[in-house]
Amino acid sequence: MGVDKSDIRFVYHYNLPKSLENYAQETGRAGRDGEASTCEMLVCHADLAALENFAYGDTPGDAAVRSLLDQMLNGEPGWFHVSEYELSQDHDIRPLVVRTLLTYLELDGLLEGGTPFYSQYRFRPLTPVAEIGRRFEGERRQFVTALLQQGRKARSWYDMDPEAAAAALGQSRARIVTALDWLSDQGLLEVRASALRRRYRRVSVVTDFDAVVEAQLQRVYARETSEITRIGEVVALAEHDGCQVTLLCKRFSDIREEACGHCSWCERGGGAAVVPARPGLAIDATAIDAALALRSEKPQALPDARAVARLLCGVTSPRITRARLRSNPAFGRLSEVPFAKVLAAVEAAIDALL
Repeated sequence: MGVDKSDIRFVYHYNLPKSLENYAQETGRAGRDGEASTCEMLVCHADLAALENFAYGDTPGDAAVRSLLDQMLNGEPGWFHVSEYELSQDHDIRPLVVRTLLTYLELDGLLEGGTPFYSQYRFRPLTPVAEIGRRFEGERRQFVTALLQQGRKARSWYDMDPEAAAAALGQSRARIVTALDWLSDQGLLEVRASALRRRYRRVSVVTDFDAVVEAQLQRVYARETSEITRIGEVVALAEHDGCQVTLLCKRFSDIREEACGHCSWCERGGGAAVVPARPGLAIDATAIDAALALRSEKPQALPDARAVARLLCGVTSPRITRARLRSNPAFGRLSEVPFAKVLAAVEAAIDALL
């Protein structure tokens, strides 16, 4: 909510916020001018499935975490570089979660982060290429002319790999990038950098890889539990039999001695709100069968029970997207059923096939 106005009179939550922190921040946009404002939130337990699916969807499978850590840790100590996008695609872990796992490894002293860099550049001449070269003399003219020839033309833009260009010209990568940036600053080229890569150094040889994997999995699942708990706290605020503002303040260690007088509970004169119950949705066994049949066709995209549950609940992952399974009839077929319930059913079905 990038709203920078002081006189907002109404804030409506059509869908539940993800946490009390989100709720406080979003409702805090109202009434910054000191005048009375109204904040309304529509609440029902049926809305929980969609929010919970986001949290569960961020949790990678055990094999995915193990394979990521194997790539990052099992090698010779020293510097190397990786693309977070490629790691996400290769290991079927969402990019933000990849970044989180790499941060954990840094905090544990297993990796040391270095300066990131862009591995691909594109440039578009704003002046004829031949004229750009003629602006220089001697070695610099030869260098700039040869540099521009390293670009691979695609319509009006040229693609360049700085590493390959440096090797071809016998120059350092730093000089290649500096030259492109300088030509851009002079208005001779329009330059765009892409394909960010991050440098890491393996600090030491990992002697107990299984223990490292287990520690990271514990963090992953603890994060998942925390996210689900935070979603539940929003519903608990709506159902609270007491001043809701007092409860919200307590959540942020701001103790109020008296009721606010203007929240829903205070305006009702007491009594907990009755929030519509979560429907007891049954799992369609044919949906499970269809997803497992698809798994036999697409084992790389659906390697384990969690991946199959994601598919059925309509939660994307890098491999599900790459395999174009979002258009499959099984995708989202059980989206209204709690993820944990779908996961348990899929695990039972897989166990039955063994």
